[in-house]
Amino acid sequence: MDGVTALQKHLVRVKLEHAEREAALERTVAELKGENDELKAALDDAADELDLCWAHVHQLRLETTTKFQVEERDDWRALVRSVQEDRQRLQQENARLQALVAPGPAARSASAPLENAMTSP
Repeated sequence: MDGVTALQKHLVRVKLEHAEREAALERTVAELKGENDELKAALDDAADELDLCWAHVHQLRLETTTKFQVEERDDWRALVRSVQEDRQRLQQENARLQALVAPGPAARSASAPLENAMTSP
């Protein structure tokens, strides 16, 4: 019966070692699942960032097209034209006001209608 007892002890020891290895493997599986979830989340974040970058690239490509350049040039031309018109108007107004303020018969005769307009009710 010593052989049977030794076999039983060996079987108990093998089952215990197997249970310990199984528990260790289950812990490893759980850790790897957690790491896998973290990596999947990081991958999703990276994919979102990549999509955003591609959207920026697409926008930059659109902005460099000839159509966009023509529209931008036309916008600048309109702005310059508006500024020049304002400057001309202000220069004319400035010249008119200087003529009203300048002493002399021409200035007085030019300012007479203005003075009459200001004094009349």
